[in-house]
Amino acid sequence: MGDQINRRMSCDLRSYHANALGMTGPQMMILMTLTELEEDGVPVNAVAKLMRVESGFITKQSKELEVSSSCAGNLT
Repeated sequence: MGDQINRRMSCDLRSYHANALGMTGPQMMILMTLTELEEDGVPVNAVAKLMRVESGFITKQSKELEVSSSCAGNLT
């Protein structure tokens, strides 16, 4: 039960910070994942695997980040 509460609070906090920066929670997670990897040209499927989502979702979200200038094309 405590683990679920911690996860929920973490998700809420991440969404709060993402909204303050003008992005969504998943977009914030993409940026956090890219930061963690500390590499240029990270393959979309590598980010998707780490986030446990489909690569199409990462592609869509990363394109939205590029449009909003929050991401400078770090995915390949």
